[in-house]
Amino acid sequence: MGTGYDTLRFVFGGGIVALLLAAAVWMPLASGLLKTGGYHGLLVNQSVPDFALENTRGTFDTAAILNNRFTFLFFGYAQCAGVCVRALAELRELKRLSQQPFAVLFVSLDPERDTLPLLRTLEESGGAHWTALRGELRGVQSLANAFGAPYSYQAAAARDEAGYQFDHPGHLYLIGPEHRIRLVYTTGFSARELSADLQQFS
Repeated sequence: MGTGYDTLRFVFGGGIVALLLAAAVWMPLASGLLKTGGYHGLLVNQSVPDFALENTRGTFDTAAILNNRFTFLFFGYAQCAGVCVRALAELRELKRLSQQPFAVLFVSLDPERDTLPLLRTLEESGGAHWTALRGELRGVQSLANAFGAPYSYQAAAARDEAGYQFDHPGHLYLIGPEHRIRLVYTTGFSARELSADLQQFS
């Protein structure tokens, strides 16, 4: 299961962004200062790196999937029993609350175990606006690092296939239709907060 650790090594914009985001995690007062403009997430204005990942139809999606809509992107894995469960539950609730259109993009950190049928089930649990993607392990790691979401596989737990886990941050990214990251949510976000922020952008 993901632990939701928040030691950020955020690559966007160089060291100053890394410093600010780290401060937001470890110092609640600093976090409040960074949440400017009335947003519940941390303001970021960085382009999304290009990618090519396999969808549940067996074809490949690129960053073009972000065109013409706001998208919430989350890195996780289908059998995660921790931070993923909470994050995806809030995204399901967001569909009920929000009057603004949006999409959800789930990028698997575990392409070996997250089979296409398993990811298809995850998509169906969220609705037609959800897309689950997977890719070659090295490519997924590179993309996660580019988003400031490094993760590690827990080899000790791997001996028990039913209990394997990844350590990964539970960050959620709001991406605009112009392929730029607008907000980053660390942990503890709610559907109501996401809806309020989405309303401000729409």
